[in-house]
Amino acid sequence: MFSVVMIVRDEATRLPCALESVRGAPVVVVCDTGSQDKTREIALAEGARVVKFPWCDDFAAARCFAEAHASHDWIMRLDADERVALCEPRRLSAEEAVGISRPANLNFVEALGALLEETEADALSQVFIRRRHSPGNDHWFPRIHRRSVFQWVYPVHELVKPRGEYRPRCAAMEGFVVEHEREARPRPYRSILDAALRLRPEDPYLAFHLGQACFEESDWEAVIKAFTYYQSLPGGYRFHRGEALRMEGEAWENLGDIERAFATYIRASQSEGRAEPLWQAARLALRIGDLAHAKEWAERGAELAMSPPREKQSFGGLDYPYVLDWRSYGSECQQELKQQIFSNNSSVHPS
Repeated sequence: MFSVVMIVRDEATRLPCALESVRGAPVVVVCDTGSQDKTREIALAEGARVVKFPWCDDFAAARCFAEAHASHDWIMRLDADERVALCEPRRLSAEEAVGISRPANLNFVEALGALLEETEADALSQVFIRRRHSPGNDHWFPRIHRRSVFQWVYPVHELVKPRGEYRPRCAAMEGFVVEHEREARPRPYRSILDAALRLRPEDPYLAFHLGQACFEESDWEAVIKAFTYYQSLPGGYRFHRGEALRMEGEAWENLGDIERAFATYIRASQSEGRAEPLWQAARLALRIGDLAHAKEWAERGAELAMSPPREKQSFGGLDYPYVLDWRSYGSECQQELKQQIFSNNSSVHPS
């Protein structure tokens, strides 16, 4: 048995879809942090257990509070801008497939309940499900955990880490994906992250997300300053290194420093073998009339997109299969480049 736990605020529009995707869950806890719309009424009408949390600029604290009102040790995190959906199972290598469950049941709630019941005696403490940021851009993400084993950390972009020295046993669940609807409204996280980083200046996770928050605000000089500091710190999430360089390259481009933008995009592409920065470099080259480099980088990006990063990563003290797929990123770029650069008989086309 498990409880679904959500943190919400003014989510009357999106909440019904999220709740529908986990209909039948034993318990759904909706923690409201100050809604002014009909969020609480909608949650109550759907049978959720609604609790109020006085907002204090700390998502981890809100999640801990909400989980205290759950009925089970197993907790599934779901946000109002997400929904669980069926998906086509990936073809995984033998190494990737270790510990991955492929339930025959097409009902997510029933399939998850069966998985947890079957593995109860094996000391399982965390389950990963794929999360989809955009079509084709998936990765494994920890979604279900035992609250007796894990605790929430970080005030923004919060995540779970094991309590003490305990090393949890993890599994992954195929056939389902948590689809994420990109948020149109601004996320006022910068001030929270800035304050948190002042308290923990050596934390690369906070430093990366501060740079990302500056990027979302289009404060390009702050982006470069934040990511320069981030890159000086050791450790952290390996994938963040390349993503920071990609955003820094975009900042240089917006500031008009084309040479630095090109150099940073190329460095970003060399981190994890990523295609997206090369497509951005190709578009920039196309914009300034450098067709030779535009074609070169677009071709290289197309090659990298055929074999996106697939490897085991370690994060939060855990090892788990981490799958990225960048083929959807830069699709607009691919079409533009195909139309303007590549001839019909070109041997390599972005697709």
